[in-house]
Amino acid sequence: DKVKMEEIIKDRLSNTGNLRIVCRSGQPDSPTDLKICSLDTCKSIIVNLNDDAMTLKTILVCESLLDEYGNTQAYITATIRDREVLQPAKIAGGERAEILNFQKTIARLMIQSGRHPGMSEIFSELLSFRGNEIYVGAYDEAAGLSIGDINLRLANATAIGVLGVGQSLFTHKPNYVLQPGDQLIWIAEDDDPLKLQGCAATDSGSFSHEPDVPEDPHTILVLGGSDILHQFLIEDDMFAPSGSKVIIATEPGRIDPAHIPEPTALKNINVDLRECSILKRKVLEKLVEEEPSCIVLMADTELDTEEADARTLMLQLLLTDIAKEIGAELPLIIEMNTRRNQLLSQRMRATDFVIGSSITAKMMAQISEHRSKKDILNDLISYDGSAIYMKPVTRYIKTNTPVDYYTLGASAARYNEIAIGYKKSDENGSFNIVLNPHGREKMTFGDH
Repeated sequence: DKVKMEEIIKDRLSNTGNLRIVCRSGQPDSPTDLKICSLDTCKSIIVNLNDDAMTLKTILVCESLLDEYGNTQAYITATIRDREVLQPAKIAGGERAEILNFQKTIARLMIQSGRHPGMSEIFSELLSFRGNEIYVGAYDEAAGLSIGDINLRLANATAIGVLGVGQSLFTHKPNYVLQPGDQLIWIAEDDDPLKLQGCAATDSGSFSHEPDVPEDPHTILVLGGSDILHQFLIEDDMFAPSGSKVIIATEPGRIDPAHIPEPTALKNINVDLRECSILKRKVLEKLVEEEPSCIVLMADTELDTEEADARTLMLQLLLTDIAKEIGAELPLIIEMNTRRNQLLSQRMRATDFVIGSSITAKMMAQISEHRSKKDILNDLISYDGSAIYMKPVTRYIKTNTPVDYYTLGASAARYNEIAIGYKKSDENGSFNIVLNPHGREKMTFGDH
């Protein structure tokens, strides 16, 4: 109902700034109803439905109407939950569609965010429209310069890659220089035009050198099961060092065997399935004694969405209290169904990463603003692309010595890496994530 939609939007969005929101009622797969929705002049279309079959039909109708109107610039962004429907959806949308696989996207974000405490904060900031985010645009002033050269000339932004003819996003050669017509990919706090300054001087005497140490095998504790579990295990196996383990604990009879890959399909992880009463504190305490690197709370797809979220909130409360009692950090990656419960979960403990429809909504909004962000975001969260890492600062610079960020960035460039920020720890074990620091500000790091 049009009036009801307007009331909900007004209630949830007190200030829409320059955005004008127009509500229409009708069936999303009806050509007649969609003809009042400006498909002839729109820049992009977001198909935001919970039903994969309806999403598929809506994509077909949008594709047909865009052809009828001759709108060659608009493109469609949609989310498909069932991986079996993904390929038909791509066929339906053709060249016009950017399709996100909900299961794969959520699973990849869970794996990436669980690799190191604080990684979730990085992804939360980059995917939102608050703080630092990813921008793409032509920047002919930088023609003839490499990424390393550009970063020595930027004060409030960090260049992270190139979109150019024959170039594959971030995976360009270290000495590749931008050509006229190439597009730069950068991280910045706002969309102000980039300004190149004079090349910053760096202190090579502060450089240090340490061999890259492979990551140790990890243990991930998964509580509960959902339809993304299969994809989660496949993705973790791609990232994980050999000898890693995933413990899946859930109530008896609650795991669908189809959600567990065959052992022969997993090369790097061992799956340890345990049936137990996970809502009992003593059971959780016993599981926490295994010292997992992170704990994943999955929304049980066998339950009603509200019931599943209530169960997840109970687990979060218990684990937060256990962490407080034993004085340990227990990084939680939490899947929530509804936006309301996602917000409630985030208020409990800011360091926990809550995943659900809000994350995919942020990605869809980013892609609808700039189509090439689909490939950039995919590259960042996929196992075979350029990934975000946390590595010891001692690999790059001497500690207990004041350095500026240009020096830190120049040291990282020696490894064909790009520094995008730092994680600053204190004596209490807490930390602060800083993305895209100002280049000339002096900083002093410790060994930790």
